Amino acid sequence: MASVLTIEQLQLLAADRVDMLEYNGGVASLSSFLNPGMFLYSVNHELAALWDHLINAHEDYVIRREMISVVADQENYILPKDFYKARKVFPIVSGRREKSLKKFNLDETNYTSNILVTATDINNLKYKFMGQRLWLYPTPSFAGDLELWYIPQYKELVNNNDLVNFIYPNGWEDYVVNGIAAKAAEKEESFEMAQVCIAAQGRALGRILQTVQDRDEGEPEEMIDAEGFSGDYS
Repeated sequence: MASVLTIEQLQLLAADRVDMLEYNGGVASLSSFLNPGMFLYSVNHELAALWDHLINAHEDYVIRREMISVVADQENYILPKDFYKARKVFPIVSGRREKSLKKFNLDETNYTSNILVTATDINNLKYKFMGQRLWLYPTPSFAGDLELWYIPQYKELVNNNDLVNFIYPNGWEDYVVNGIAAKAAEKEESFEMAQVCIAAQGRALGRILQTVQDRDEGEPEEMIDAEGFSGDYS
């Protein structure tokens, strides 16, 4: 089972890794040489980096869904606040998830007529993500629903007693602690120790990514009919 640790615990583990703990009455605390704010930044930096590694290794490691209500004559829609990367956009027809929409190319919108190009069927829409909005083309002439499957952003921790409660793979704490320790060692100009920590972090990452890639051993990937299938994906 993966560890559940607070920011403070990660800070102490990292400081211990590079011998930067002070003891008062048997209670461990960070060396006065270290800036607690630096540790908070480092924890979030390393967790965000691990988040990216996990997503790049296995896009479906964390997925969320959001319903978007399509409005007649409205071509763009605000994305969820935690939107990071998209996986699919599905039209919902009669309560059923239909074949996913395709992306449009900006060149497709370069029509010469001033006549508004509209779609009368939600399945005919195409989409594109620009900025913090989902754009649809042609402009819908109807109301309907789309289901956005997306990868959320890493959510930063704020307080020392905040728990890292996302289920990272076993060994995640080794990756984070060694990354934080490397930054602390560099600040102290202990460059040899920093390299030791960076190497240990690399080994931890290798184990984690191997675990993530072998996550689903039950069924092999298979080819699908991406063009002709129209049915319920649920």
